[in-house]
Amino acid sequence: MRTCRHRIVPFLGLFLVLAAACGKSNSPSAPNVVPAVLTVTSLPACTSANKGQVVFLASSGNGTLETCNGSAFVATACTASNIDQVLYVVSQATFEACTGSSWTAIPFAANGVNVGSGPNSITGTVAGPSGPLSGATVTLSGNASANAATDANGHYAFTGLANGSYTVSVTNGASCSTASAALNNISGLVARDFTLTRTGTSGACASVTGPQGPPGPQGPTGATGATGATGAQGPTGATGATGAQGPTGATGATGAQGPTGATGATGAQGPTGTTGAQGPAGPAGAESLINVTAESSGPNCEAGGQRIDVGIDTNGDGVLESSEIQHTAYVCNGTSGGSQICASNQAECNGMCTDLASDPANCGACGNVCPACASGVCGSIDFGSVPINTSVTRQFTVTVDAGYRMQGFTGISGINPPYSAANVTCAGFTGPGTCIASETFSPTASGTFTGVVDADECPLTSGPCIPIAVSLTGNGV
Repeated sequence: MRTCRHRIVPFLGLFLVLAAACGKSNSPSAPNVVPAVLTVTSLPACTSANKGQVVFLASSGNGTLETCNGSAFVATACTASNIDQVLYVVSQATFEACTGSSWTAIPFAANGVNVGSGPNSITGTVAGPSGPLSGATVTLSGNASANAATDANGHYAFTGLANGSYTVSVTNGASCSTASAALNNISGLVARDFTLTRTGTSGACASVTGPQGPPGPQGPTGATGATGATGAQGPTGATGATGAQGPTGATGATGAQGPTGATGATGAQGPTGTTGAQGPAGPAGAESLINVTAESSGPNCEAGGQRIDVGIDTNGDGVLESSEIQHTAYVCNGTSGGSQICASNQAECNGMCTDLASDPANCGACGNVCPACASGVCGSIDFGSVPINTSVTRQFTVTVDAGYRMQGFTGISGINPPYSAANVTCAGFTGPGTCIASETFSPTASGTFTGVVDADECPLTSGPCIPIAVSLTGNGV
């Protein structure tokens, strides 16, 4: 946007700052104009090509002035830095003046006529031999028809005009001439002034005041008058108040501090101590035990089978006791109909393969509880469509086994943007049981984002941690 030079001029009893040589004017004689701003009902595209463009966005109130910054239109600020800036809104025939905190509409014509909802205006001043004419009749014809009367300053305005051709005619009684002008294919603000001449001996145009003549010569100096009597002496003035006591003298400056003594030399480093004796060997680690027992027909195995218990022999008696069992699995016998070979996301239930995500109560089937359950779905979270630069959080349940403790989260794609994981009740949670964790999706760009977060449960004694994987997907919009 070009920088404009400003000039302060009186207008309608106010002082407006006009931008000189700052844009194109449709007025035939306008060396100093206020930039005309077109009115829109929706903002056009804003790119580097029209950076600096100002439009008036019409709304239920006065609307807002919007400026293109190269990528988007933003509200044109009115602050102390641009106080007295003035812009002309074409469709309203109003000047928008910055007061330092808000834009104030100043109408060009106090009784202007709005014809329609178009983006164009025709404005001007009607004058007679003695100056602006108030109450003159201004008639619009052509692409639209309307009548207006000039205000106290001789101003008229037709706003909301569509593109097209118009004729403006002016009359003001028998003592004034008439005038008209054809305006073809108007666009934006069109300024057209009229001057009516005298045609009669009475009326608005009949009385013409001539220019003021030059001052006459100065007359002779008159005779000096008699000296007046001496006035009585005035009373003695009151004694002035005693002056204030002078200030106390300044305190003398503090003497300079003596120099700091030199730092002593660093002492020599002492000798290295002898290596300590090796500590005693630690106790032997506990053994892992596996216990296989027969499993009767029931909810765990429909046709019976084997139960496999795995755990750590914490008391060292060589027997896997019930309190030492950490994991339990079942190897079931086939039913009379034959065993089923199911896909990885299914389990055999009553001789049929069942989708593990079909049971919203435990995210599994036939008692197969998923290690992680999110919104009734086993091991996955779908955030759906999320607006960019906003966040959506989903909670999920983590099953922690006996002898294990919830350690934290791993998986680069599930703990780095646009995803992040957090504990709700899982921080330090010790099994057996379930706890709640959460995953947040915060897209900063549009597109589909997938990932995996691992909720790690680690043994209370020793051994590797077990990752419980939860797949993630979401769309940034």
